[in-house]
Amino acid sequence: MTNKRSILILDGNLNDGCRVRLEMDTDGNRQLEMFGNLPPNPELAAFLETHWQQKYRQIEAPYRIQPEAIEYDGSLVRECQRSARELSDRFNDWLRSTPFQNIDRRLREELSRDDDVRILVCTGDRDLQKLPWHRWDFFRRYPNAEVALSLPEFDRPLPSPKGTATVRILAILGHDEGIEVEADRQLLASLPHAEVEFLVKPQLQKVNDRLWDKSWDILFFAGHSHTEGDRGRIYINPTDSLTIDELEFALHQAVARGLQLAIFNSCDGLGLAQQLSNLRIPQMVVMRELVPDRVAQAFLKYFLTAFAGGKPFYLAVRRARERLQGLEKKFPCASWLPVIFQHPDRVAPTWDDLWEAKEESSPATRKRLSWQRILALGTVATIAVLGVRSVGGLQRWEWGAYDFLMRQRPAEGIDPRILVVEATEEDVNRYGFPLPDGVLAEAIEDLQVHQPRVVALDIFRDRPVEPGHLQLQQLWESENLIALCGIGQADNPNNPGIAPPPGVPENRQGYSDIWVDGDGVLRRHVLFLHSDYTDACATPYSLAGLAALQYLE
Repeated sequence: MTNKRSILILDGNLNDGCRVRLEMDTDGNRQLEMFGNLPPNPELAAFLETHWQQKYRQIEAPYRIQPEAIEYDGSLVRECQRSARELSDRFNDWLRSTPFQNIDRRLREELSRDDDVRILVCTGDRDLQKLPWHRWDFFRRYPNAEVALSLPEFDRPLPSPKGTATVRILAILGHDEGIEVEADRQLLASLPHAEVEFLVKPQLQKVNDRLWDKSWDILFFAGHSHTEGDRGRIYINPTDSLTIDELEFALHQAVARGLQLAIFNSCDGLGLAQQLSNLRIPQMVVMRELVPDRVAQAFLKYFLTAFAGGKPFYLAVRRARERLQGLEKKFPCASWLPVIFQHPDRVAPTWDDLWEAKEESSPATRKRLSWQRILALGTVATIAVLGVRSVGGLQRWEWGAYDFLMRQRPAEGIDPRILVVEATEEDVNRYGFPLPDGVLAEAIEDLQVHQPRVVALDIFRDRPVEPGHLQLQQLWESENLIALCGIGQADNPNNPGIAPPPGVPENRQGYSDIWVDGDGVLRRHVLFLHSDYTDACATPYSLAGLAALQYLE
């Protein structure tokens, strides 16, 4: 994957129009420079502030507060959503203006869908910064591209520091009246290869001292904040607040000693980002508007899970931001809120860049072995291991090592292509056990309306359960519906197996049997087996394997 950067330098504002300069480079090598224009659009500026922003702030969750304590007005949410769509349409119409099309076309010509693309919008105008640049239809074509804001004038950054043994994080958990920051704390504490120090509702002097006393890779803040004019203010405890100016010297020291990333998971952070940019902090993530507490928690979880799991910084932000769309029925424009502020001359680090130690032992301390001795030792060790392994001597150690490595993997969540519909205890209490055929039929019919590739029913139906058997029987004619059966045990007459529903062909039957390892732990799922043709469940496929195969077809 090629790493490409495009910088759009906007000289002007919405009222007077902008002269635009495009700079492009690949893996740090400059390739292209060209010019264009964006016409004046005072109506867009007015709509941004007096319509969309006003509608957004009328929602009864303007600040980072607990969503359980809010009564939502559905009409206000819908009005905000309509305003957001109109703002997005007006914004894209502006970018389709003729004087800008040469830049738009050239960008698309130079970039590939597989490229890792950073688009930096350099402007000091607050209205231009507030525009929804992520809604530019350009980004629909490029799934690995993300936009960041930048100031047009930057001091040159300090050299990138080498990675250390851990990712050093200073986490400030500020004034939390009406919000819940404990989820942020737990998530930070669980990060791999991270050393986190928490300052909970600290005094200014404590924050200042920690920035001076130690080296940090990441500065994190959760709590209340807002922007006053061009300045951001954070509330560090119930009685004290501060601006970035009040930490200027401490933050200069932190940057000089290796600070790479600042995350302000709090409201209205563009003012904070602008001040922090002047201090040469390489990367920042802030919220462009007032952020509900649940949205702030979800973004941090999605972003840090992806970033610490190995995704590039820009792509981790985009994936986390897009996942917030799932909250927009209650929290409109949630996916609009996170925004990157980036120093244009610095490449965003990966998580491994932050923690990998690059120290090498000196030649004087390294013992050199001849190649003959290394070959002999390797051969003896290999034979010994294979011999012990062949008699099962390493089995439990291998299981233990496998289990340990599996536990270290970051949580992947459920594949977004899969919908799991559960029959809960409440359903059983309501409809009885086993669930009647009619209840299952209604659920399957509701799913079929959405035209799924495959529906796998993980409930045995070897005999009718009235009422509704005829209704369910008719549904088994659907080519995308898979039934469940159970494999019998030939040496156990008490377990002859469980038959599939009558009339379901073998190519739409799947078993759900599992096999437990010798230490009593379930680690594997059998996808295929050779069953006896006389078995009540004669299919060679597991339910999960058959569902995957039908989906892939």
